[in-house]
Amino acid sequence: MRSAVIFGLAAVASAFQSSSTPLSRRTSALSSSADDVALPVNPAIKVAANGMSLLKPIFAAEASLQSAVLGAIGGVDKES
Repeated sequence: MRSAVIFGLAAVASAFQSSSTPLSRRTSALSSSADDVALPVNPAIKVAANGMSLLKPIFAAEASLQSAVLGAIGGVDKES
């Protein structure tokens, strides 16, 4: 059992070893090059992003209400 644990830890630790490939030369599926063409923005994403600014007052009111309720439960007074 102990050897299985040691083997498992060694396998996990090996995942954190650095590779011989320099970081500047590594690429991923999400990386792009100068030859790539920019994709158009999805209209649904654009509308959702613009809508987030409309929700800002709701988030501010929620934060204020949450701090008041949790402050009352915890017996903490609002500092002026």
